[in-house]
Amino acid sequence: MERRTGRWFLIVGLLAMVGVVAWFAWNMVPLDPATQTVRVAAEGAIRTLYLDGTPPSSYAGGPLAESDAAAIKARLSADIAHYFTAPLQARYTPMELAAVDEIPTGLWDTGDLSIAWGPASINGDQATISFDEHETLVRHFGTGADPVTLESTWHVQMSLVRTDGQWRVASYGSDCAPACA
Repeated sequence: MERRTGRWFLIVGLLAMVGVVAWFAWNMVPLDPATQTVRVAAEGAIRTLYLDGTPPSSYAGGPLAESDAAAIKARLSADIAHYFTAPLQARYTPMELAAVDEIPTGLWDTGDLSIAWGPASINGDQATISFDEHETLVRHFGTGADPVTLESTWHVQMSLVRTDGQWRVASYGSDCAPACA
């Protein structure tokens, strides 16, 4: 009986070792360039929507210098044109530019986000990708009230199309992860 138990532990140990080696091999394999390019476009789109419209770090409320507002709007317009298809450009450009006009009224966000990548599928000039996005936003009120930190995690699904050699987001959807704020 001891001999059988010893073999059993040897087999289980070998299987565990193979599993660990396989996990490391899977996670150490370099990402293929096509998937990396789709990830860059997806992250650029998300960062455009959440971070491009923030005022300079020196801004503390009140009137926003015209040059700062113009710079924010120029960056937003350029990045939306770069990362999104024409239908989404038509949707997001007015919305994001209007948000810049609201900064001097006393409400703006700063912060950052991180991404945990999920699977990507690329078929010619079409791609889909999913990922989890964790946001940490600092909401400023411009009224003298202390800023509030808000955190949330979203599961994002995107479809992208390649036009003129550039991947652009064609559709974008997200669901708030459990315990989302």
